[in-house]
Amino acid sequence: MATVWSASSGYMFIGIALSWSGNPASGSVTVTAEVTACSDGYGHDWTSQWSWWGYSGSGSAPFSFHSGFGQTVYKQISKWSFNVPLKYGSTTKVGIGASLGPIWNGGRPAVENYITLPARPISAPNAPTGVRATRVSDSQITVSWTAPLSTDARPVGSYMVERRADESPSWGVVAQVRGATSLASLNVSAGHRYVYRVKAVNSAGGSAYAQADQVYTTPPPRRLTSVLRKTLTAISSLPGVIKPPTHPLGGIYTTARRVSGRLH
Repeated sequence: MATVWSASSGYMFIGIALSWSGNPASGSVTVTAEVTACSDGYGHDWTSQWSWWGYSGSGSAPFSFHSGFGQTVYKQISKWSFNVPLKYGSTTKVGIGASLGPIWNGGRPAVENYITLPARPISAPNAPTGVRATRVSDSQITVSWTAPLSTDARPVGSYMVERRADESPSWGVVAQVRGATSLASLNVSAGHRYVYRVKAVNSAGGSAYAQADQVYTTPPPRRLTSVLRKTLTAISSLPGVIKPPTHPLGGIYTTARRVSGRLH
């Protein structure tokens, strides 16, 4: 652990080292603080006090120090540990301060040190439910869903909406939706079958997919099959049957049969 030192005061320094240990996934870690005094090459022989403050509380206690003239002497004042709870998805900053004295020559060195603790890791969100795909027109399908429970441990960042068309096995991303539980899908066209699915995502990953029932757009007009065309042609060739007019595109408008001088 690196020590942060004060400026020299009364030919003395005071330093604080901070470190942490533990598993952030458990929800908390242990922070260890170590406070050290150091002489600035000057002879000392005194008893005074040292003080501390910060995340773990505050207080003061007696402290004595001795060093020969021209010596640089280090002496541990105190070392202690404390537990710090962590926050989901964001770091936690804690600090400790300490000071010496006033000592015999009026010096009063003081210092503060801070450590940034990691965030408690989040998990992938729960899955949405109730996904529905509704045809609005042949150029628009509305997709809606019910949001899952979003917690600090499993927050919902956004939703990924995907789609496949007709017999394709491949899913394509339609949109990533934030702050809403519906989407107007506009890039659709007539004559297709669409299937939509939705998942919730955050920085830890994605939920399971929730899928809607398939939805159809209007099928295009169908031409007469060759078998039906031959059948109608054969019927029109029978005695007493008026030959139907032919549509320019190959279809047949209607068929009528003359019975007793009337058309039916």
